Amino acid sequence: MPAILITPAAEEDLINIWLYIARNNEAAANRVYESAENTFKLLADSPRMGHRTIPDDPA
Repeated sequence: MPAILITPAAEEDLINIWLYIARNNEAAANRVYESAENTFKLLADSPRMGHRTIPDDPA
């Protein structure tokens, strides 16, 4: 699997999101964080996911 690079700023954002949600619902905060991690892994495995392929000759 390709490496996943999460910058320090992105990690801080994820932690702050978790802290904000956890004030009201820690279980929900955990689900959001885990969902983000799963999305990163999915994108690492399929880096072109979401890219629209345009044919060379659209005729």
